[in-house]
Amino acid sequence: MSRENSHFKESRKEGGGKLQISYVGYKTQDVDIAPDIRVKLEPDAQAVEAVVVTGMTKMDKRLFTGAADQLVADDVKLAGMADISRGLEGRSAGVSVQNVSGTFGTAPKIRVRGATSIYGSSKPLWVVDGVIMEDIVDIDADDLSSGDATTLIASAIAGLNAEDIESFNILKDGSATSIYGARAMAGVIVITTKRGRAGVSTINYTGEFTYRMIPSYRDFNIMNSQDQMSVYMDMQKKGWLNLAETITDSESGVFGKMYQMIAAGQLQNDDASIGNYLRAAEFRNTNWFSELFNNNVMHTHSVSLTSGTDKSSYYASLSAMSDPGWTKTSKVERYTANINATYNIFKNLSLNLISNGSYRKQKAPGTLSSATNYVTGEVKREFDINPYSYALNTSRTLDPDEFYTRNYASFNILHELDNNYIDLSVVETKFQAELKWSPVEGLDLSALGAVKYQASIQEHNITESSNQSVAYRTVEPTTVRDNNPFLYTDPDNPYAVPVTVLPKGGTLADTFAFDTGPGNMVMDQLTARITDGKLRFDAGGQLAAQGRVHPALLNWMMQDPYLKQKPPKTSGRERYGAPYVDALQREAERLGVSPLDQLATATRFTAACIRSAIENDCSAKPEKLIVGGGGSLNPTLMRMLADCLPDVRVMRNEDLGLDSNAKEAVAFAILANEYLFQHCGNVCRVTGAKHPVVLGKMSL
Repeated sequence: MSRENSHFKESRKEGGGKLQISYVGYKTQDVDIAPDIRVKLEPDAQAVEAVVVTGMTKMDKRLFTGAADQLVADDVKLAGMADISRGLEGRSAGVSVQNVSGTFGTAPKIRVRGATSIYGSSKPLWVVDGVIMEDIVDIDADDLSSGDATTLIASAIAGLNAEDIESFNILKDGSATSIYGARAMAGVIVITTKRGRAGVSTINYTGEFTYRMIPSYRDFNIMNSQDQMSVYMDMQKKGWLNLAETITDSESGVFGKMYQMIAAGQLQNDDASIGNYLRAAEFRNTNWFSELFNNNVMHTHSVSLTSGTDKSSYYASLSAMSDPGWTKTSKVERYTANINATYNIFKNLSLNLISNGSYRKQKAPGTLSSATNYVTGEVKREFDINPYSYALNTSRTLDPDEFYTRNYASFNILHELDNNYIDLSVVETKFQAELKWSPVEGLDLSALGAVKYQASIQEHNITESSNQSVAYRTVEPTTVRDNNPFLYTDPDNPYAVPVTVLPKGGTLADTFAFDTGPGNMVMDQLTARITDGKLRFDAGGQLAAQGRVHPALLNWMMQDPYLKQKPPKTSGRERYGAPYVDALQREAERLGVSPLDQLATATRFTAACIRSAIENDCSAKPEKLIVGGGGSLNPTLMRMLADCLPDVRVMRNEDLGLDSNAKEAVAFAILANEYLFQHCGNVCRVTGAKHPVVLGKMSL
């Protein structure tokens, strides 16, 4: 024993004495003092081994020649931070962590070995339970502050539950490249997750609630509305805020709005009216933090189960994280599941199975990547609606309920956040198995295999009424048209006038649809009755072509009350089913109409219903009528449609490269996709529903 690691303690009592002997890694023993003492210390099975985990192997720290640092997960976790990688800041010497963005999913800027490359990546390699975790997208350090929406999926471990992590091992020097190759030249961060323990069965619940308050202007040196208005008045007196330039400027606030209202006749151009308007702005003192931020509670719940015997051990966990959003149009939900099972098949053979998965659904304000002018050095981001920067950089004289000018178009930050946003969903799963065999003492052989699946769907929703859309369509007046950078100018024509390439229309708000009438329902039922059930439909319109349209019977059919209803409306077999056909045939019998003439008249009725809908319920006559489904395969019906609509081009889906028979299959695929991603599938203007809802149900 060396003196540095051993400890002797003597205690004497009447009748004898005791000698206490201890050594690191061994159990302490008390022995009686005697002339000849032999002590055999027993190893302490509960002693913690000093090892370095490289991801591939565990190595005695005394034998490890590289630079490494081990951190316990409980020491790294930060309250209110769902992404545990952000907690590495200040935990390990030489490791630099910069939290560039607070938005969930974005990765912090981590440097283990400094800037290791001029052109390549300096990000460390993440290894979880021996498996390399690749980033979904490759984001460099400059991109983290660019505002690009892809940064929301930049974190390699955003799908890990912090409660499942046991420890971090940071490999800081070049020795890691001998294990992982050139990818490890910037350092390696090895994560070890929790496992089950033999003889221990526990159930743990962890709940974390983080209350975030609205920021305050008291923490910033920012002028209030009175201070800002005094500056504006000085600028106006010196000719900077004159009517001619301000009213057509790309961005304007109180004075631009005032001039626009005067020009539109909404504000009197006299001293009293102008004074009252400016005085209201002076004392408005809008608190943009209160308008754009919420006092919210972010909560995280995690349940884990640990159990084990000498033969097997298990660790399983479920977690849910919900952030209702500190700012407007910003919320996150994340769910994780993890199971880690170890089986001791033989004394020298073990199998470790790990399966985990995570699902994240996130909403964030719409954003575009920043652009740098390398000549002037200016960094600019078009259509930036980040609530935090807006609250700090926007005049407090503005009315939060009013629209002002930005990008030559009307702009209101609250309206824009509702009409310009990003929907994000991320799914990550991993299955791995590791087989360890120790054929002889001191020799360990292992085989590790893993299968990973990562998928992300990112939708940037920009509605027709958003500032970003309107800016690309603003062409009036001429001064604005000539200066609007979002318009298109033909580069091959030096005299070309800027034009918009984003015409109005095409959004759900503009969608107008309803059932025009019976479609094929009446024709199909008459065909079945005429042929005694031998035919289910009039193939190619051959039967209808043999009959004649009966005017009196057609007039009777056109009196159907459904045709006079105003949209939204829908029809089906409850209206044009068997009872309707029974009434039709009774009227035909009274008029003496033959069966084939009945079918021809019913075919004409379908075409006439479409003409009636266009004339009575559409604001303008369409240029094209595109027919799909079974009706497009009926030449008799297509001919009658052309007769009813002589000024409209009647087309089939096939004329556009689409299969009419696939119409319903495509529709059901779209509905299934919308359900899987929990998107609303109904259009209220079409169906008459009170609000959008997710359609469908999944059953096992």
